[in-house]
Amino acid sequence: MSKGLSKVLIRDRNAFPKCIRFFSEVRGICIGNCIASRALYKVAFGTEEVAHAHSMVYDKHNGWICLRYKEQLNQPYLLLHEVAHLLVNKKEYISIHGKKWRDKLIEIGGTVFPYTYFDFKLGIKFLYPGYDTRGCLYYS
Repeated sequence: MSKGLSKVLIRDRNAFPKCIRFFSEVRGICIGNCIASRALYKVAFGTEEVAHAHSMVYDKHNGWICLRYKEQLNQPYLLLHEVAHLLVNKKEYISIHGKKWRDKLIEIGGTVFPYTYFDFKLGIKFLYPGYDTRGCLYYS
């Protein structure tokens, strides 16, 4: 969704997808834009990011996961990726996709390998990168 479209807030833990429901660090899920009222920003290749987590301790929205599409609620690897940020990336000096994050992601059932998810409703193919041991992105 682009700037100006409405967002949906999910605060009820029972409405969270099962794969992240029991992580107390997850305070809410915002769909359609960022909980902080900033547009999902442009990243590499001129595309909009599809998700991010507010993990920094000083962020008033700490614990929120922001998704571009509601259909992403059905993507457990994406959701676990963002939960791993909430669990590990609380300070700027912690590498975003570094060893601590990778280890935590694997521990909670996520993957550091690239994967593809095709959403038939949206007609969109999501290509998610993998992360090597240095935290660098790669695609298969």
